[in-house]
Amino acid sequence: MTLDWDLQEAVWEEFELLGDADDVPVGENRVETELVQNYHGRGRARNFTFESDEPASMAGGGDEGPRPLEYFLAGFAFCQQVLLAKHALATGVELDDVNVEVEGDVDPRGVLGVGDVDSGFDGALQQVTRIESPATEREVRSLVETAEAHCPAHASLAVPVERELYLNGERVD
Repeated sequence: MTLDWDLQEAVWEEFELLGDADDVPVGENRVETELVQNYHGRGRARNFTFESDEPASMAGGGDEGPRPLEYFLAGFAFCQQVLLAKHALATGVELDDVNVEVEGDVDPRGVLGVGDVDSGFDGALQQVTRIESPATEREVRSLVETAEAHCPAHASLAVPVERELYLNGERVD
């Protein structure tokens, strides 16, 4: 993984432009989905098409794509990665590799409305961030805290996220 350091000046300009702006257009995010068959769905975002389904082990599932909540978790992880990269460019923190894993358990009884069980994630999401970098631990911790503090996906969650951070293969928190 590499960052294109030619982007650094453009990132700085973006930060400056947005910091000086009185009226900032809202970043629009939109997806459209359709049910294809049983649980198999097709989604569209901009010019991209993607599939979602439940595993074949589940009645009606055809394993035509990731589960909807797997996309949800991937969106959360991708958002973290983008902000880590953008803030690394803005601050000059070198990143050799970034990997974000997110896991969350859901009780199927809550999903089906069986019993008095919550339908959301059971407890906290588990996040593991692995970073390879020549930067100091302090610089990497600051970068991760900044990315988390400004990530729209992170800010939109109603459940706590328990994160582990690894720098160059060593857990640092």
